[in-house]
Amino acid sequence: MKTTDNKFLVTLNVNPNRFGTNVFTVTVVDSKTNKATTNVGVALYTTMLDMDMGTQNVNLLPDGKGHFSASGDLAMAGNWEIRIQIRTPDNMLHEATVKLITPF
Repeated sequence: MKTTDNKFLVTLNVNPNRFGTNVFTVTVVDSKTNKATTNVGVALYTTMLDMDMGTQNVNLLPDGKGHFSASGDLAMAGNWEIRIQIRTPDNMLHEATVKLITPF
């Protein structure tokens, strides 16, 4: 998926996509050059859509190759919205949002 400003192509992997602890991995690619982007910060904001549980923040750590990952919790099975926020060195924010269903 692309960020709302079309500057980055973002891929999200949630493993194992079950309620409880998951590993979130985001890959960031520059839309113009089609190359992995490493000099950004990436954070996720997880929101349960079926019940008001607030929004949790997960800061992802870079591997130096355009992948960013960290462990985080999905507190229950159901419909989730994950907002991916990319912060570039000029302090600009770029966002993409994905919805997913987490089984038991």
